[in-house]
Amino acid sequence: MFEETDLPDCVKADIYEEREHTIRDNVFHVSELSYTCMYKQYLDRLEGKDFNDDAYWNIYRGRVFDKRLTALFDENELRVQHRVKGTPYIIRGRIDGYNYDTNSIYEIKTVASIKFVRAPYKHHIPQGIFYLNTFDPLANLHFLYVSMDGWKNFKYTGDIETAGMFIEDFEDKARVLGKALRTGDPPEPTKGGGECNWCRYRQEGKCPVMKPKKSRGRK
Repeated sequence: MFEETDLPDCVKADIYEEREHTIRDNVFHVSELSYTCMYKQYLDRLEGKDFNDDAYWNIYRGRVFDKRLTALFDENELRVQHRVKGTPYIIRGRIDGYNYDTNSIYEIKTVASIKFVRAPYKHHIPQGIFYLNTFDPLANLHFLYVSMDGWKNFKYTGDIETAGMFIEDFEDKARVLGKALRTGDPPEPTKGGGECNWCRYRQEGKCPVMKPKKSRGRK
């Protein structure tokens, strides 16, 4: 009585829409530098990111949540940037939401299921702290995780000195990635634990330090 069919073209076009943006070798988004391995980010810049259907849907789901939730704050999509002293490099990002009364910055993240979120994800933390440092080090920082099955809100309780160390790490990575893009000499790969497990370049055999994961076939 029922046959599963494809999505309407109008919906599919919205999900797979390519967002145009200018890429410059001296300007980095904070999310690029939040990961451990600059070798991957270098290849992403050269080859472009490759998304499968699941990734496109995850991105689309995030856009839908963000559009609805960010509009609820006093300010949203606040652009911040940090110039690396003595270099042409600029690190940029956008704060999802900010409320005046509590002086609170909100970084919104969408996940498949909230039950697996027990703390902010490792690669999300530097991004949020970058916003804290560049906008107002005395503000409250929250990581708000949302999914179809619930939400969790985590408040950063670290000190300003610890937060400042993340900026130094961002600057170091910007210099490494910027030099690689300028000279064409790739950065040294860095083993990043969980990051390596889902790295496209590892699976394609392009990583010089990690072999492709073997598929587990049923016996």
